[in-house]
Amino acid sequence: MSGVTPRPPEKTWANAKLHRVYLGMKAPAGMAGLRLVWANVGYKWVRLCTPITHIKHRMRRTEWDKLSAGDRQPMGKDN
Repeated sequence: MSGVTPRPPEKTWANAKLHRVYLGMKAPAGMAGLRLVWANVGYKWVRLCTPITHIKHRMRRTEWDKLSAGDRQPMGKDN
């Protein structure tokens, strides 16, 4: 799956997981709505990056956890 949606080149994104996320209007321009994003889920923050345009966004882990299961779905087992 990562061949179709390239992972960001920085070393930080090596452990990121590909998710299908609906952020609505909570995200900056270019990330609002339903998107495929690479997500690094940490203890306090979740960092998001779009696959091709590399728009980056950071949100609190509590906001990430408030998203319903339908609004954030991991894509595949081996991403």
